[in-house]
Amino acid sequence: MRWITLLVVCIFWTACSNEPTEVTLSFYHWKSIPDKPSDVVAYLDQVDNEHIHYRIFDLVQQGEEIVPVADAALDTVLLQNRTFTACIFITNACFKSNRQVEELARKTWFKIQDKLSKAALLEQCIEIQIDCDWTAGTRSAYFEYLTALKNILPDSIAITATIRLHQVRYPAETGIPPVERGALMCYNMGDIQDMDEINSIFSLDILKTYLLDNMSYPIPLDIALPAFDWYLVYRDNKLFKIIHKPEDKLTALLQDQSSFILDADQYVAGHYLYRGDYIKFEEVQVQDLQVALEYINKTKLKTGKYLLFYHLNNELTTKLPNEIIQQLVHP
Repeated sequence: MRWITLLVVCIFWTACSNEPTEVTLSFYHWKSIPDKPSDVVAYLDQVDNEHIHYRIFDLVQQGEEIVPVADAALDTVLLQNRTFTACIFITNACFKSNRQVEELARKTWFKIQDKLSKAALLEQCIEIQIDCDWTAGTRSAYFEYLTALKNILPDSIAITATIRLHQVRYPAETGIPPVERGALMCYNMGDIQDMDEINSIFSLDILKTYLLDNMSYPIPLDIALPAFDWYLVYRDNKLFKIIHKPEDKLTALLQDQSSFILDADQYVAGHYLYRGDYIKFEEVQVQDLQVALEYINKTKLKTGKYLLFYHLNNELTTKLPNEIIQQLVHP
């Protein structure tokens, strides 16, 4: 029922924007290994989804070199009949001392080309999105990297970048990335390390502190919303583990609570946990998303092309039923 409410939210967002645009629904696929067996392909086919944001690898600093890691398996069945954005996560550390940004851009594009060409998927890639939480100290090098990568790419491939809330709130201090569009990440707002954080995935109060009424931003922004939940396990007042998969035992232990303390050592969701471990369940309330989208509409932010949900997996297909997605894509 709460995800039916989300349909109304999304239609409202499209209809009430100051400058209505046709919204394309997309999902982040962030797994290194796709779900198998998977209902995702059939789900996307049924809802006539034609675009995915697919993470293909990460770039990290190892010693003196920047190397690709977490090389994702490409779900060719999912991707072969739709266009996609190739997403690359790159750590901020890559730009702290390395100034060979043009070489890094060339290596990035070579890696993308090589990976997608081997899978016969290069023609379906119409966009590259770089995910990096840059800082004042790395901004110059990161922006040079984006420019160099943009200059290398063929005209048929656009370049975009993820944008954090603080980067929209303080553009003079953080700078505007030299890309065609940004993807505003409206999730992972709170301090996940803090046991007392009410909800680290999403907080309307935090959103309002960053997106001020009537504010604007120089480039269009796709809106990325959370469609996931998780269990956080704390041990000795520190985050010990994140459990992503739903688990009947955890649901039974929680009952109507949002958190509890284990009273005995036991296996939970495939993890051996100790007596005294503190487990907290976090999810996003649809009414918060509704108010958030209404609030975003009050700003002068230019909406982009995509309405994104993080992230695509088998669980999401039950949270967003097919008939709702059909109405969302074709209101």
